[in-house]
Amino acid sequence: MRRGECRRADADAVDVNGQNETVDSSNVTIDVNTAGASVTANGSGDTLYEAADNAFSVAGGNDSVVMGDSGDYLGLLGGSGYSVLGNGGTIDTLANTSFNLALPTCAGVASGFSRTAR
Repeated sequence: MRRGECRRADADAVDVNGQNETVDSSNVTIDVNTAGASVTANGSGDTLYEAADNAFSVAGGNDSVVMGDSGDYLGLLGGSGYSVLGNGGTIDTLANTSFNLALPTCAGVASGFSRTAR
């Protein structure tokens, strides 16, 4: 668990430690541990945790994403039911994509987000 993070350890987590990775999964926790990683996650019901300064793209819908810091980028590639928790960062969506943005309750106040729709 990274400093300032509000979650319990998960024994069923998938750790991503490389660059330019693709993860195909459903209903698991995905931890991105490498700063500067570029990860694409396909599936639904996943919980995704980003390390600092990552680019993350998610497809499938009904996923939860916890952004690490203001240097993170999140691309939502269609679907609905996404939940995003973070402090700063950029969220980019394809057309007809919906998500909920939550303020962190134990890591400070979310600020500095930018959103673009394509």
